[in-house]
Amino acid sequence: MHHLHQNLESASSPPEEVAKVILQAVISENPELRYTVGNDATSIIKARTNMPDKEFQKKIMQDFSM
Repeated sequence: MHHLHQNLESASSPPEEVAKVILQAVISENPELRYTVGNDATSIIKARTNMPDKEFQKKIMQDFSM
C-alpha cells in the first residue's frame, strides 16, 4: 500500500493545478462534463482510449503494483 501511495503522489498533478481547473469549471458559463488535469491524467486517458480493456487493466496494475 505504501508503494501505491508513493506512485500516486509522484505522478499526480499539484493541488494548485487542480484548483485552477476547478475554478475554471465553476466560473464557466458552459462547463464541460469532464476536465483533464495534468500530464498524468492526459497519458492515462490516452492509454485508456488506445488500449483494449484487458491490456489497460494490466498496464495499470503494473504501474501501481506493490
